[in-house]
Amino acid sequence: MAEYTKNLWGRWNKATLLVRLVVINCAVLLVGRIGGLILSWSLGTSDFIIFEWLVLPGNLESFLTRPWTLLTYMFTQEDIIHLLLNMLWLYGFGTIFLLFDSSRHLQGLYLLGGIVGGCFFFFTALSGVFPPGAVLLGSSGAVVAIVVGVAVLNPDFPIRLFLLGMVKLKWIAIVSVILFAMGLTGNNAGGHLAHLGGALTGLVYGLKMRRGTDITRPVNMILDKLANAIDYNKFKLNKRRSSKRNDKKKDDKRMEEILAKLRSSGYNSLTPEEKALLFRRSR
Repeated sequence: MAEYTKNLWGRWNKATLLVRLVVINCAVLLVGRIGGLILSWSLGTSDFIIFEWLVLPGNLESFLTRPWTLLTYMFTQEDIIHLLLNMLWLYGFGTIFLLFDSSRHLQGLYLLGGIVGGCFFFFTALSGVFPPGAVLLGSSGAVVAIVVGVAVLNPDFPIRLFLLGMVKLKWIAIVSVILFAMGLTGNNAGGHLAHLGGALTGLVYGLKMRRGTDITRPVNMILDKLANAIDYNKFKLNKRRSSKRNDKKKDDKRMEEILAKLRSSGYNSLTPEEKALLFRRSR
């Protein structure tokens, strides 16, 4: 089991950012669905109970009890179809994005697009536009930010579409935004509003990058600080473990000397410090 975990962790470290994002989204859906079913069978709760702690609520009271949902909602899909569509868009346009920009920019834009899209939904929900109990989930806003961002940076990049042939990237982005805007009056108005928030983020990102300004820098700086803090804590933990191992080796060597002295000269020849150490180890 330990060897399997080690190999799995090694594969994770070697995986690209796109693969990691897809895996995280798939894992959240899998754990949420299976865990929810288990809890519903055993405790009689709703099978949506795990997702309730991951989706972004549309009211202030619920949000204050789980503020992390501004981040977790963008990794939480409703079902397999929802997951499949979002991951196809993410992987396809993410691959194009990486032809012109780095993984660092991709991760920053994904998170920033999701956050802005979530804020669009949340503050609109507070005004009472959506029915009570409205929630937001899905990575669409984050994905749209990547689609629009790469389209602004490279509007004439050609993509071959089924039945349509070669289509420039800018037209795909424009049609996508129009379709999202048309959905503002539908059943998923909150989701489409988040899409527009993501689209606006991608637009600003592309325009600013063309002028040499990276709006994802603050997000990536925060991620760097978190990563450094985790590495530092891991270093301190390993250092403490190493120190404990060294102390144990010293005690073992000292005990061998005490036992040799005990055998050769008897208990009374031991010093008070040696007797105390012998007593502690014997316990």
